[in-house]
Amino acid sequence: HDCYFPNRPGETTSSVDDLELGTVTAFPGKSFNNPVGLIQSPDNRWYVAELPGRIRTFMQNGSVTTALDITDKTVMQAEQGLLGFALHPQYPAKPWIFVSYTDLNGNSVISRFTTHDNGLTFDRGSEKVILRIEQPFDNHNGGNIMFGPDGYLYAGFGDGGSSNDPNGNGQNTSTLLASIVRLDVDNGDPYAIPADNPFAGNSKAVNGRCSGPCPEIFAWGVRNPWRWSFDRVTGKLWAGDVGQNAWEEIDIIEKGKNYGWRCKEGKHRTGNSCSGTANFTDPIIEYPNTGYNAVTGGYVYRGKAIPALRGIYLYSDYVIGTIKGYLPNGSIKNMIENGPYVVSFAEDNDGELYILDVWHGTIKKIVARSGAHSVLPFPQKLSETGCFPGLQPSPALIPYNVNVLLWSDNLTKRRWLALQDGTKIEMDSDKRQWIFPIGTVLIKEFSFEGKKIETRFLVRHDDGGWGTYTYKWNDDNTDADLVDATSGLNKDIGGQVWTFPSASQCFGCHTPAANYVLGPETAQMNLSQTYPSTGRSANQIDTYNHIGLFAQPLETLAEKLDKFEENATTAEKARHYLHSNCSGCHMPGGGTPVSMDLRYFKPLSETKTCNQTPSAGTMGLAGAKIIKPGDADHSVLLYRMNTLGEARMPPYGSHVVDQQAVKLIRDWIDNLKDCNSSR
Repeated sequence: HDCYFPNRPGETTSSVDDLELGTVTAFPGKSFNNPVGLIQSPDNRWYVAELPGRIRTFMQNGSVTTALDITDKTVMQAEQGLLGFALHPQYPAKPWIFVSYTDLNGNSVISRFTTHDNGLTFDRGSEKVILRIEQPFDNHNGGNIMFGPDGYLYAGFGDGGSSNDPNGNGQNTSTLLASIVRLDVDNGDPYAIPADNPFAGNSKAVNGRCSGPCPEIFAWGVRNPWRWSFDRVTGKLWAGDVGQNAWEEIDIIEKGKNYGWRCKEGKHRTGNSCSGTANFTDPIIEYPNTGYNAVTGGYVYRGKAIPALRGIYLYSDYVIGTIKGYLPNGSIKNMIENGPYVVSFAEDNDGELYILDVWHGTIKKIVARSGAHSVLPFPQKLSETGCFPGLQPSPALIPYNVNVLLWSDNLTKRRWLALQDGTKIEMDSDKRQWIFPIGTVLIKEFSFEGKKIETRFLVRHDDGGWGTYTYKWNDDNTDADLVDATSGLNKDIGGQVWTFPSASQCFGCHTPAANYVLGPETAQMNLSQTYPSTGRSANQIDTYNHIGLFAQPLETLAEKLDKFEENATTAEKARHYLHSNCSGCHMPGGGTPVSMDLRYFKPLSETKTCNQTPSAGTMGLAGAKIIKPGDADHSVLLYRMNTLGEARMPPYGSHVVDQQAVKLIRDWIDNLKDCNSSR
């Protein structure tokens, strides 16, 4: 169908076949001692991890200084050293850097350090050890650490070393060796276990060992996961896993999966003794290591500078150095003929990629040398989108409604979605969140007193990323014009201000943690809808299941799934409203400087709101709490809902207080007796 947005505004017709990549020196005049990691802070300060135990820092045009020196605590031999680092996702509000290194006893350590001078230095005296793992040998340390889109800290460790996993750690879940672990470093001491980890509920590891399956484990059966990353669009974790002597592999790491070592190397059985009965997950990429003997995992490119590269996973090999690209169609292409010693890739704030040469001390940026062509057209009017021929909804558009409305300043809304032929919607393991495929178009039309004001699009482009576009209706309602996505605009309607949001404002609420989509999820979509094409009414989820829109067909009717019920209690309705209007940001990984979790299925005691002192200001309320049971007037959550100006929540787009919701939340809080409510 014609309701389709494959490209973004301003993109060119260049394709990967036309593309010639190269590298340039990223930081002229700057040199480093065995660089193994590069990250960029939100204020664009750079940090370079050096293998001997230093972290160096600089601004793009500034001089290089030392931010942290733990060389006296770090052993550097064989595959040991300072191996990884990561800033807290809420940095600088949480002024922490996490560092992965091997200590003087050869053990793997993850520690947290604090800055007191806005990131110029990190106080070595502030070290808080998060995790320590005893290592039997001096190789296969892994050591990469990153925060995932869920806000948790992930760390990868090899099988303990030597050759062919002599201690059998690969298939032993009572050790943290040979695994990817996931930790909640914002709770617990020194960490808490995410509730959905595969072995959550078991006793924590001590020096990397457990009495049973370790609750820290996210996935296992890896040999030496050397360099892995999260796709900033899809959230997928791509990991390079170094092979023994036959196969190198790239894995998509998923929760609870076993990747086979030491029973398998790549997709192939090894000669090692092995129980061999497990359900192993094969790699997405493998290659023989004759001449290629150590894969270096990279990144899926999501930058703007090289449109033809978007959605392609780049990786390399430490010995050969050629940069290869894994294309969305499954083919592999040589992208850059580079020299050896590519020890790491890195990604900057804009999604551009870098490669690090550990022995020559160089950091290079990947750039396009050719491949730019003419600019592709983008619809400037609603009538040009293909979604509204004759300004009527296309037959390809499926109308939908939700149980609990997102507050839109008293404007009424119509909603539609469209999928491309052959694509399907996935659900998370809890059957709550929906994950929409490339080509998805989600549309909302806003009207005021019977007159159309705005039609807003959320689309998933061919590069895998999401784009937001809004069209402003003219006064005659004969068409609508595309609004500048960089600035947005305001308009007076009926004596109130209406905001046409910029793209950045849209993504302030449509967060990666929410899979970018608000509204279409199980509890919201679980209601009856009348379909104009047939005049029939049916449950939306049952209908989608019947017509094959779900990747995994549901084996139960929608009545067995989560639903925001119309006859819910006041407490339930309050939690449903907060989920619908607030949880896109206020959930793990939501990108706010506070750590509330307002998802409806979380018990009130786990939302980090009840009887919690607000960290972002008390709003002048004496004895204020975020939610103060029995006392709505001293609850900051209600205050922010009931005010306009800088303190208002939500912070974007709304200029009118939702008085009905204010009454609902007030009644709920005033009748709360304690924090032990399930809702």
